[in-house]
Amino acid sequence: GTAGASAFGHAARTEAGATAASVPAGAIVSRCDPRTHARGESFGLGLRLDAVLAQGACCIAAGAFALGAERYDAAAALADALEDTRMRLESRRMASYCYEHAGNGIRAWALGIAALGVAEQLDADARRTSTLPALGVAMLRLAATPRHAGLAPVIEARMVALLGPSWRELDVQDAA
Repeated sequence: GTAGASAFGHAARTEAGATAASVPAGAIVSRCDPRTHARGESFGLGLRLDAVLAQGACCIAAGAFALGAERYDAAAALADALEDTRMRLESRRMASYCYEHAGNGIRAWALGIAALGVAEQLDADARRTSTLPALGVAMLRLAATPRHAGLAPVIEARMVALLGPSWRELDVQDAA
């Protein structure tokens, strides 16, 4: 509850040595705003990305896929601001997953294609250790729907180009 948050706030220290509880909330939020990052101040943006990704994961666990999609869309914007290509891929992949499970196949497909575009920016080693194989499986699942019928060979060819012919055998860990 609030007692734990208050205790944490008193224990946390800012860069200037003041307690977090003594810093107005608006000051902290503005320091984590992507527009602040655009001005060259990156304080807290990575932490904010982590928090938004965690919110998306909580939404999935609760079965709130539409809300999860919104959170992962927000994470994509933060990852873009941070120029974090791996998280740009992951946030779009998870947004696609959420849109698919929320029944919005059109948006799921669009974000999956966008995630594949981001994957092309990763080097070969980073692609092999990313969740790209899970994206490929999801895109093939979407390609099996009437709206995207006939596109499975296109997705398969793209995955082979990105990861090689045995891309399905790559370890995707616990990816959704």
